[in-house]
Amino acid sequence: MEHIRVSYADCITALLPGSEFSIDGDEYSSIQWDSVNLTQPTEEEIKVKKIELENNLPMKLLRMERDMLLFETDRYGLVDYPYVSDLKKTEWLTYRQELRDITKTQTPTINLLGELSNVTWPTKPS
Repeated sequence: MEHIRVSYADCITALLPGSEFSIDGDEYSSIQWDSVNLTQPTEEEIKVKKIELENNLPMKLLRMERDMLLFETDRYGLVDYPYVSDLKKTEWLTYRQELRDITKTQTPTINLLGELSNVTWPTKPS
């Protein structure tokens, strides 16, 4: 996984959705503010938002990975999916519920490689 980081552009977009600007790099001085009806955020406002977004990043990545796993197993959630047994149906429905609950049961972190860690994923039925 590529190292994930939060840029100044991410912060500005989070602070002022729809704002118009360009930025060359990750320095406050490189912001070209083009929004006429919006005031450019201060460097301090951007730094505070950057910390907030970085703190939320592990949970955001957890949700993204969880959502992908749910998407891959959507067919097992269909009412008319032809399970081989009631036991298999229960296993798949339990697995999918555990995926949905993972944001309440885990405390993810991001390791030095920028990868999601400190997560115990539910076991996918075979």
